[in-house]
Amino acid sequence: TLFSVTKSAVARQRVRLYGTAPKPGGPRPKIQQVGPYVVTLSRKKDYWWCACGETKKPPWCDGSHKKIPGQPFSPVHLSKKRHADITVRLCGCKHTDTAPYCDHTHTQFQKPKRRRAPGDDDD
Repeated sequence: TLFSVTKSAVARQRVRLYGTAPKPGGPRPKIQQVGPYVVTLSRKKDYWWCACGETKKPPWCDGSHKKIPGQPFSPVHLSKKRHADITVRLCGCKHTDTAPYCDHTHTQFQKPKRRRAPGDDDD
């Protein structure tokens, strides 16, 4: 991998976020953005990716999950153990199976584009 996220941390996060199967009415993270955040990570800095979607500084955790009673989501740590600065695509919809990276799950949340009928003008 390009940088270090421990396998056990990712496994725990997947269980917290998704379980083995989504349960109807179960907790879901707030969708902040339908699409990824393209960010450059410095090799000299640690990062915490927000998994709950409540942060005011997306895609980074600001501790907002601590203010919500019973919040089952916790941030994912991105370690500074990298050889160089890198650009990555971090999930914006918070429903990825590869947290914190975008796996294009957001496409299921996108509204279909409206098709124009013949003679339909917006002028």
